[in-house]
Amino acid sequence: MGAAAALQPAIPLLRMEEPAPEGVVEVARYKAGFDQARTEEDLKQLFKDNLDADMAGFRRRAWSIKELAEFVLRFDHTVPRHEQGEGNAALVILRNGTAKVQWLRGKDNHWRMACIQAAINGAKSLRFPDSAFIVNIDDFPVCVLGRCPLPVFTMYKKWDAKRGGNFETNEVLMPVFNHHYEDLYSFPWDRKRSKAFMRASQQGCMVPNSTRAVLAVLSEDHPDRLDLGITRIDGAQKHDLKHRFSKAGFVTIEDHAKWKYQVSADGCVAQSRLAKVLLSNSVVLKEESAWIEYYYRSLRPWKHYVPLPEGDGSARVILSLVDQLRGDDRRAQHLAESAQKWAYRFLPNYPRLLYFRKTLVEYNALFGGAMEHWVKEFGPEALFPSNGKLDQGSGGPPPDALLSEAEREHVRLQQERYRRRRRRQMTRAAVEALAEEAKLAEQQRQFAAAIAASAAAPGGKHWWLRQLRKLGPGRL
Repeated sequence: MGAAAALQPAIPLLRMEEPAPEGVVEVARYKAGFDQARTEEDLKQLFKDNLDADMAGFRRRAWSIKELAEFVLRFDHTVPRHEQGEGNAALVILRNGTAKVQWLRGKDNHWRMACIQAAINGAKSLRFPDSAFIVNIDDFPVCVLGRCPLPVFTMYKKWDAKRGGNFETNEVLMPVFNHHYEDLYSFPWDRKRSKAFMRASQQGCMVPNSTRAVLAVLSEDHPDRLDLGITRIDGAQKHDLKHRFSKAGFVTIEDHAKWKYQVSADGCVAQSRLAKVLLSNSVVLKEESAWIEYYYRSLRPWKHYVPLPEGDGSARVILSLVDQLRGDDRRAQHLAESAQKWAYRFLPNYPRLLYFRKTLVEYNALFGGAMEHWVKEFGPEALFPSNGKLDQGSGGPPPDALLSEAEREHVRLQQERYRRRRRRQMTRAAVEALAEEAKLAEQQRQFAAAIAASAAAPGGKHWWLRQLRKLGPGRL
């Protein structure tokens, strides 16, 4: 153990925690006085705040199917992978209410794509337009400004609230379908504990002084007002952070509702749990960062949540915010009810599907009515003739795309260039791998010969042991 570690204060691995308030949290799908959005008219303000802002940059001109086809074919080469992402993206082909997938790169987050497909395929009461669109299913956005001339759908991105515009990337946000937000959580207000509460993880892609970590450290010194805990530490930060605070015990999302004030702090990107804590009938103290989901721009501070600065700034204000909320309990209760009603109206699965359908309608409109006809004629499948069928099965080779002869020839040339480039890359990689194997084999042969020679020489029986020591561990 180093000197620095030895000087660290003795902090127990698991902290002593006050038991949650007694009683059962009521979980319901309906509550008197609450209503859920059922039509696009109900979502009109949500479209204005969010969808219109995302689509504005693409509506400045008309787009052709040829341009979309070119973008799909060169996507993997022109759109860089995020340095922390896994590089998963696919073309989703939506026809007659059924979504099929053609992977453009990766497949690691196949489960997330499966959730998107299940949501669309299961929406029998909604008619989705036929469409073909690219989805980035990584947490991290990839469309660095200028790299994506056409919309790429994603679930998280950064937004410059002060300028009212994209920050670094220009994806179009779509709802998250791998989480469910149908339940209302209720616990008597006067029995809720008057503390700020959080349970979260510190992930490897987060900075060590993330808002979550800063608040967990602060909570150690102010247990009378804060119960902010980290339940898991991932990645290389594990050794550094375990000396700063004790790990907290797990608490179910239902039991979160037993505290009056919930803290929502970002992870690697925006926190998907925000929707759940908005439904908990508690005041939400939300970190004010650039990361957003599709609906964030409709949330209003001090109406749906209490703004909390990010990073070290959160530690400077959270205690005073808790004191302020304790001092005006009636206002705090009204804020919690307002947030819960808003979240129940706009964030369950059906309103999310309505929002996504409208997003696809606006996306199709960019192509002046050509999209539906192109999909009907199996145009997207024709971009992948070497594949023969879709990842999820298309029933055989697709018919010709709805393109002119010149456009079809252009697509063929693009595909041929792509194949040649891939062959060169694979050939180069194979040659380098063979050269490395040959080099390693020669080193092993020389080493074996040297050992044999030294063993035969007088006084040389321990020579090979000295060579092993020189190489050091892990070098053979």
